[in-house]
Amino acid sequence: MNTFCRRQFPVLFALLFLNIQANNLAQGISVPRITKIEFEGNRFYSAGELQAFIASKEGSLLSNIQFDLDLKNIIKNYQDAGYMECIIDTVSTEYNFDSSSVSLFIGIEEGKQVLIGEVIFEGNRIFKTPYLNRVIEATPGKVLNALNLKRDLIGLLELYENRGYTFASITVVDIAEYKDGELNKLRVKIKIDENEKIRIDNI
Repeated sequence: MNTFCRRQFPVLFALLFLNIQANNLAQGISVPRITKIEFEGNRFYSAGELQAFIASKEGSLLSNIQFDLDLKNIIKNYQDAGYMECIIDTVSTEYNFDSSSVSLFIGIEEGKQVLIGEVIFEGNRIFKTPYLNRVIEATPGKVLNALNLKRDLIGLLELYENRGYTFASITVVDIAEYKDGELNKLRVKIKIDENEKIRIDNI
């Protein structure tokens, strides 16, 4: 079972959907009800998991604005799982005879999962690279996740601050895809500016 951070915002999406729905009804606009949502091309995520990422549900009224947000959230979750080139390649709708209901069909091209191949540190003198690689989550063989990477940077800054390097700065300067045999991998470059150590003079 793959483990990674899946970003879901169901409450926010639901509230936005209800506001759009109320506005349409107030203006007397006829809005079709969703009778079916089908996915094609998905292998990594099941249809049930994809349904959990979206606010548009079978039985609810269709909001094109919300549906567009749903598609973006699907892509975001794939990217968080390492499928950086995932796209929604087809979206089709099928209405009934009086357009009171609609079926939605979403075609997904997942692409290949890309994992971290190497993490390169530049500018580190106080802490050696092997040690820094041991204390971060973004290590070779894992999925690159933005939240985990942010936590890693914060953790590295705390290491330097604990050693008296209060003005140290740490930046991700490059994330590049490269070939390792038949596999595509990611190379993450992290630049560390340690600056001067803060010394408190005895009074």
